[in-house]
Amino acid sequence: MKIEIGENNSLLVFLTKNEVHTLHLHEHISFEDEASRKILQSVYRDAALHVGFVPQTYEKRVTELLPFSDGSMLLCFSFPRGRRRLKVTARRKRDCKIYEVVSQADLSAFLDNAARLDCVPQEVYESDGCYRFVLTGECAALEHLLKEYAAPVTEALALPGTREYWRAVFSSDETVQ
Repeated sequence: MKIEIGENNSLLVFLTKNEVHTLHLHEHISFEDEASRKILQSVYRDAALHVGFVPQTYEKRVTELLPFSDGSMLLCFSFPRGRRRLKVTARRKRDCKIYEVVSQADLSAFLDNAARLDCVPQEVYESDGCYRFVLTGECAALEHLLKEYAAPVTEALALPGTREYWRAVFSSDETVQ
């Protein structure tokens, strides 16, 4: 569980796929169900205590769930002032691009061709046989090569989600094995 204090009087809780499964959460959860409300209340209480979150106002709490395609989920607990809903947005840095390779054949072909270039991805992550390459600088040849073998990842929270939940294979700062 990753916890952050967000803007606009909110608490953001990032849950992994396993945590979502353990808590029996899903995107169509009923807020009218007492058991569901208790689960969400316990997640909020534990997260708030962990980071010392104290809302600026104690008006009605708004709970929003944002499920991701990999099974993880973002819970946003907010205490809005005069607003009915909090719009949760996250942006990647403009100069950051993420590409994902899902087949072993494409990965092998990419690595063979990338070895000929004098430009490597700054970060490489792995999860369940899929690989993500993070480009933070300018290397047109590498980006062109990645477009041939990999699909761009455009999810709003792809970068923090990848760094948090995927296994780092390589980083430009150090080699991770």
